[in-house]
Amino acid sequence: MDWSRAKTILILAFLALNLFLSYQLFQARGEQSQTRNITENTQEELEQLAREKNIHLQADIPQGLPQVTFLEARTTRMGKGWRLNPDGSYTKTFHPAVPIREKGLEQTLRSLVAHYDSYRLSNEDSTKTKRVYYQMNEDLPLFDARMQVDIKDGRIQSVNILHFTIKKGDRAGSQGVNALSALISLIEKGQIDKGDTVTHVKLGYHGQSYDAKARVLPPVWRIETQDQTYYVNALTGSSEIAP
Repeated sequence: MDWSRAKTILILAFLALNLFLSYQLFQARGEQSQTRNITENTQEELEQLAREKNIHLQADIPQGLPQVTFLEARTTRMGKGWRLNPDGSYTKTFHPAVPIREKGLEQTLRSLVAHYDSYRLSNEDSTKTKRVYYQMNEDLPLFDARMQVDIKDGRIQSVNILHFTIKKGDRAGSQGVNALSALISLIEKGQIDKGDTVTHVKLGYHGQSYDAKARVLPPVWRIETQDQTYYVNALTGSSEIAP
């Protein structure tokens, strides 16, 4: 074997690989820079529009362009002792009310509610007598899959829950609408009134219920003001006002 020739070929191969990787890095940095510029420009546009409409941006607004896709889901049956409601949720009222254990509400609910560990407490929606939780999917909330726990005098009175079984799939994520653009769209359409305050902006999933059992859950930005909740589709930019 001609080792000198083989060595030369190997060196050339490494050089070609380095050039390719350098180009990939340069391209990635260029895309990041472009995204950063778009975000900065959109931020400036939003702030100017909010000033003109006297809309106060109190919420922490996520930056960047999310990679998102939709979910296919079916409502989960809760079993014996739970009453099925028309919207697909289930309710259980406890007689007598269940005392909260010394280890806390979390441990008590874990013993009472199947799928409890797939939910996360929403502090912004909860009060002293009402705890609200949302089912999570890869760290994003399913805004329709809500669990509400009613509490009185340290005892659990009732639980209302909607749980989804998510269909597994390999759907690739698409670059979605960012939160800044979603807010601009709502303001430009006049859906957020002059003088309103935007209090919360969060990415999650929400879909219309055409069938009590099966649902398609698009990714949405849930945007809340003092008086209203809006959902902006993070794939299409279309919006709806929560009833």
